[in-house]
Amino acid sequence: MSTNRTAGTGSRRGAAAVLLAASAVIAGATAGPAQAAGPWSTPVVLGQVDGTSAMRLVSAGDAAGDATVVWTTGGRVTASTRTASASWSRAATLSPAAETASSPAVAVRPDGTFVAVWAARRSADAVVEASLRAPGGAWSAPVVISAPSLPSVGGVQVAVDAAGSALVVWGQTTAPSAPSVAAAGLPVGGAWSAPVTLATPTGTAIRQVSLAVNAAGAAVVGWTRTAGDIYADVITRPAGGTFGAPTTLGMGALRPLQDQLHQLLVSIDPAGRAAAAFDTVRTSVTAQRADGTWDAPAAFPFTSLVSNLALGLEDTGTARLLWYDSGRILESGLAAGQGWSPPVAVLAGSSPSDLTIVPSGARDVAGWYDTGTNAVTAAVHTAAGWGAPATVGRLGASPWIAAVSGAPLGSGALLAWISGGTGPGTVTVSQSTF
Repeated sequence: MSTNRTAGTGSRRGAAAVLLAASAVIAGATAGPAQAAGPWSTPVVLGQVDGTSAMRLVSAGDAAGDATVVWTTGGRVTASTRTASASWSRAATLSPAAETASSPAVAVRPDGTFVAVWAARRSADAVVEASLRAPGGAWSAPVVISAPSLPSVGGVQVAVDAAGSALVVWGQTTAPSAPSVAAAGLPVGGAWSAPVTLATPTGTAIRQVSLAVNAAGAAVVGWTRTAGDIYADVITRPAGGTFGAPTTLGMGALRPLQDQLHQLLVSIDPAGRAAAAFDTVRTSVTAQRADGTWDAPAAFPFTSLVSNLALGLEDTGTARLLWYDSGRILESGLAAGQGWSPPVAVLAGSSPSDLTIVPSGARDVAGWYDTGTNAVTAAVHTAAGWGAPATVGRLGASPWIAAVSGAPLGSGALLAWISGGTGPGTVTVSQSTF
């Protein structure tokens, strides 16, 4: 089972709020005021955020019940971790104080080791840094895994295969208007490899990066770039092989805003077949053929502007894509050896933001912030179809929400979110009790 990893920047939703200064950590995790409906635990507050800088939230978990939530606040990377036998830990700061950190990502190895990575702006350059946390241990001192002296880095992503080997990818510039996509790897029991350049596409900037790795180590990397307009590219690596040449899948006009190419998501199934989805005014999907080339993207019909794509890969190898369009969450699936299925409306409700999907064993969990109910909401998919949405955590007065993230946890899933109101913002988590 794997989920798409996509790096982007969270943005506040709902009413604006003036936040009071808050510390980056609090004295342990505390129970939140909201009660969860259905199979979700009472939300727990993991830490506070300053609300004045770019905030991002990511999470990772495994079938053993280990999990970590990583977020940025005040230019620092912070994490809280739990095991199956313990509650959430006191929040720990991972990044150095003299740097401005952004774009965190995290993955978990089969042995329960967490690998956290992020972009760091230092006084004279930008780099990618990494920290590891072995089971029962503390987070290691961060190490630089990119080339030094880069003008900019961003869109950092990490994924691991069944052996525990980690792959990290990111966008960078080596000179003004000279973007590239780079990678570094960490084998089990080894050291970080020297960074390598995967692609040097034309344009001025890498906007967003996506990554998926299957159990055997086959990988697909996707990115969007600005080159007058906005383009979506992908590059793949077979298990035990090397990355080939990139393929451009589509483009969206830079102006007007609604015509931009906003998201590019990727997945790769157990057989090494990669798939991708992206949105402009409508949702477009594509997948690899048996010879490794890509199908021409197919654009789904739409009612209004589509948004909030979420892509996950089930244990069966089926990719499940969700997105929002005019009061409905729609779905399409890509089974092994088949094409994308026609879209169907599966969930109705108010406009969701920060939609995420978490494949977890025999279930898929969709999570989002519902603007109509002012609540973080979840629905569970089983062999019988999608169940009714349940409230996971309700926001307070004058709310804003910056991000929602989900990850497998035991036989269920966790949902974490950054939100706030008239006071400091918080990082909150709830887990399913299936």
